[in-house]
Amino acid sequence: MNAGCLLRRWVLLASLVAMAVAHAQGYPVRPIHFIVGSAPGSVIDVVTRQIGEGLARELRQPVLVENRFSAGGIVALQALKSSTPDGYTLSVVAMPQMSVSPTLFKHLPYDPVKDFAPIGILSRGPQLLVVNPSVDANNPGASFHVD
Repeated sequence: MNAGCLLRRWVLLASLVAMAVAHAQGYPVRPIHFIVGSAPGSVIDVVTRQIGEGLARELRQPVLVENRFSAGGIVALQALKSSTPDGYTLSVVAMPQMSVSPTLFKHLPYDPVKDFAPIGILSRGPQLLVVNPSVDANNPGASFHVD
């Protein structure tokens, strides 16, 4: 399945969920806000804007995308955590922001399991873990922490 087809399916799914919520609760009555933890023009930013365009058409409400791309997405997730839990602030995050950051940083301003409710997986693909060949890294399960 190509990326365009996957994106169209995701927008359709998100639109159907949003329309079901809208029908049940009169949602949305104001703009929806996406906080993105990556730079403008990045893959996640572009995909989020495409999803936002589809949702805006379906829901007849503006969808605003705000990039907060410092600290590897931590700033964006902290902003999401601090937002009112009313369904008007969402985020598309890369898996490392939810899985790698907790292994690297002892004191995150959020708990990726307790502070967020996942809606769905946007895409899947191969990932590689690479280092300089002079690094003695034979155990990818080893825990590394940065204080």
